[in-house]
Amino acid sequence: MAITTLDAPATAREPLWTRNYILTLVSMHLFFLSWTMLFSMLPLYLEASPKWQIGWIVGGAFGVASISVRVWSGRVTDRSGRRTSMVVGAAVTGLATAAFILTDSPLGLTPIRLLYGVAACFYTTAAMALLADVLPPNRRGEGMGWYGVFYTTTNVYGPWLGLALADSLGLAASFLSGAAILLACAAVSALVTEDRRRFMPAPNARLISRSALLPTFAFMPLAIAFSTLPAFLVLYARQRDLGNAGIYFFLMGLALVAARWFGGRAADRFGRTAVILPGFVLSAAGMALLALAPSAGAFYAAAILFGTGFALGHTGLTILTVDRAPPAERGAAMATFVLAWDIGTVGAFLLAFVADAVDMRALFLAAALLPVAALAGFEVARRRGA
Repeated sequence: MAITTLDAPATAREPLWTRNYILTLVSMHLFFLSWTMLFSMLPLYLEASPKWQIGWIVGGAFGVASISVRVWSGRVTDRSGRRTSMVVGAAVTGLATAAFILTDSPLGLTPIRLLYGVAACFYTTAAMALLADVLPPNRRGEGMGWYGVFYTTTNVYGPWLGLALADSLGLAASFLSGAAILLACAAVSALVTEDRRRFMPAPNARLISRSALLPTFAFMPLAIAFSTLPAFLVLYARQRDLGNAGIYFFLMGLALVAARWFGGRAADRFGRTAVILPGFVLSAAGMALLALAPSAGAFYAAAILFGTGFALGHTGLTILTVDRAPPAERGAAMATFVLAWDIGTVGAFLLAFVADAVDMRALFLAAALLPVAALAGFEVARRRGA
């Protein structure tokens, strides 16, 4: 029986490593590898631009595009199937990535980044819905944990790979490499099989899933905090001479992988809140330490703290979203939940004005307060039975 409460663990064991599950993990790994390569490539590409323009291209334009179509992507995914949206979304995202080489002007990059955001929106919604479809209910935590390992591993080496390619071959070659990875993602996605009849939504199905609202609002502050990193970390580390941003992303990636694997299993055994609540606390601590770091050691410790906290919070809230969603509304539910990511990128863009008005340390301090607000709001809603 599927879990429907926040705290009840599941114990039964069912088959997990099916063909569709493995193909979905491989596809998502390739997609997020290209994604994380941009963490280091785009800020360098725009280094001479004002901070708010960097924030707009890295986060704002992407977020605006995704928000505009996210809820519709859930409807399309539920009606036309997961595979089509995955293949087309990955292929168009790849073409947009290749198009970055055409200009380094923020104005010229804006329509390209908007196209990227729309296409990525359809891919991520469909992939998350397919993942929810194929996971056995009583192994959702474990399955989501392994999903987290596969896609989060890209945080370990994606930013480093982007920097290495940019340094050795130039930024144009690094963008083209990211595009090729996305085309491989589309090819893997085409191998997925699905029975669309099992998940057809009702004709009057909602675009916004009510069942997903609690985890979505709880995740939104975490997403904003996380989104400040790809936009500003490379420049922040250089400005304060704190250390290598590539090492930060590497350490954060290791923490994300370990905490996702552990968090998924813990969520099955001890309940969802057992991983969600510590996630908020550790995320806030990690972001605060990043803002106040006096040395490279503290800078790298902040990566581990934030990576662990974010992984626990995101994993628990993702599982909770699947728990609460009826099968025919999973596309809408995952679209609603992933909408928090889109708002997160726009939030990071807005925080860029804090960096321009004060400095980037103030930006990260503001980001540290967001998980605290999420913890308070989640606990109030949970105790009211939301």
